[in-house]
Amino acid sequence: MDLHRGQQRRLQGRGHQDQGAYDAAVDGLFATLYRRDELLACHRFLLGARTAIVDWRLFTTLVRFDLVDGGHFKCNVWRIADFNHLSEYLRDLLQTPLVADMVGFDDIKRHSYVTQPALNPSLIVRAGPALDLLALHDRARLAA
Repeated sequence: MDLHRGQQRRLQGRGHQDQGAYDAAVDGLFATLYRRDELLACHRFLLGARTAIVDWRLFTTLVRFDLVDGGHFKCNVWRIADFNHLSEYLRDLLQTPLVADMVGFDDIKRHSYVTQPALNPSLIVRAGPALDLLALHDRARLAA
């Protein structure tokens, strides 16, 4: 299952009748993130040395996670920033020429917080977090 769709489906509260169901959804999400982190310890990208569509699909989930989804969907056990390889991978993709110019962090937050009143009835957009996604990474070493 695609991580983003799975995250949305499991964590938006649909079908969570009790704490146990919610806990299972969160556990599943973080188990998937841990598996991706382990894979990225040995590979620059998910399928090897070059980006593929699966990398960009994961990118859209990761770039939103610490900004919005972790808090919005109550799955803030760990941040992407807390995963060594996932966080470097995210920075690597974001630092691909022209990508950072197309990612509007404020737009992502504003849209997510004001278009889902069921999750955010006050429509207040949180101030943080401060993310340093343009920090250096050492992912190119994995391409060899």
